[in-house]
Amino acid sequence: MAGAKGERIEAALSGDAGHEMSAAYFGQLLGAVGEQLSQLYDDATGLTRNQNRILVALMREDGLTQTEIAHRLDMHKVSVGLHIAELEALNLVAREAHPTDGRAKCIHLTSHLKTQVPHAQQAFARIHATATEGIAPHDYLTMIDCLSRMHDNLARMNQAEEDLPAATKQGA
Repeated sequence: MAGAKGERIEAALSGDAGHEMSAAYFGQLLGAVGEQLSQLYDDATGLTRNQNRILVALMREDGLTQTEIAHRLDMHKVSVGLHIAELEALNLVAREAHPTDGRAKCIHLTSHLKTQVPHAQQAFARIHATATEGIAPHDYLTMIDCLSRMHDNLARMNQAEEDLPAATKQGA
C-alpha cells in the first residue's frame, strides 16, 4: 500500500490506538465530542444532564409517568423522582393525577417551560453552527448518514446479543 492513504490503513490495521482509523481513537473522539456537546447544552439550559434528558423525553411525549421516564432513559425510578422534584421546584414540570391509575402521577411540561424553549433552541442552534463550522453540507450529510448507520448497526448487534440464550452469553 503506497502513499498516505495506504499508511493510514496500515496504521489502523496495526491497532495503533492514537491513529485516526483505530477503533480506540474513534471511540475517544466520538465520546469527547458527545461530552463537549452535552456540557455546552447543559450550560446553555442551566440544568443537569439528567434533568435535560427528562425534559427531552417529555417534549417527545408529554404526560409520561415517572416509571415510563425511568424505562425510556434507562435510569433508576428513584433517581428520576429526585430529578422531577428538582424540575418541579423550578416550575418546569408539574405532577398530575394519572387518569386511570390512582397510584401514579403523570409528569407534564409547564407553560413556564414552554416560554423557555425558544431560548434553548437558539442556544442549541448556536452550538450546532459552531460545531459544524467549516464542514461542507455534503460532508455534514455524509457524517449524519454514517452516524445513523452506525447507530442502526449497533442496535442490531445489541438486539442479537439480547436474543442469545443465557447459556451462550455465559460461555462467551
